[in-house]
Amino acid sequence: MYLFLILKSSLSQYIKVCNMNKDCDIELYCDNSNFCDKCNTITPNYCDSVDDDCCSIDFLYQCKDNPYNCKLDYYENDGDDFLNTFLIFISFFTPSYLFLGIYYNKYVLDKRGVHIIPNSYFWISLSSLVIDGCNFTFNSICHNRNTDNYSSLE
Repeated sequence: MYLFLILKSSLSQYIKVCNMNKDCDIELYCDNSNFCDKCNTITPNYCDSVDDDCCSIDFLYQCKDNPYNCKLDYYENDGDDFLNTFLIFISFFTPSYLFLGIYYNKYVLDKRGVHIIPNSYFWISLSSLVIDGCNFTFNSICHNRNTDNYSSLE
């Protein structure tokens, strides 16, 4: 055991005792002997993590360049499911809405020109609404910074 500690101390500047991977610094992980070890000791066939899971999220946070064979399902984020569903819905709904609206306005209501676009007044005014929103946000941020500077002077 003492030989192990001496060897371990000669390879690193200090020995840190750990119970889980988060107890170690980045680029170090908690091995089976409850010491922080360097991530470059991991090979595709060998990993001695304290929880015997070198593909856990905690372990991959510590050792980002992990050569151990991990499945990709650990990298998935649950928040992306809503975003993907929303984008698929929008990318299907918007062209369908425009196509059906243009068809209805042109052939049923017999409209011509720009007026065949459904809610054309909204789409025409959309750019000015976006510009107004950006100006409001910018002015709010600048106003808050100016009031913070004045309050710090008092």
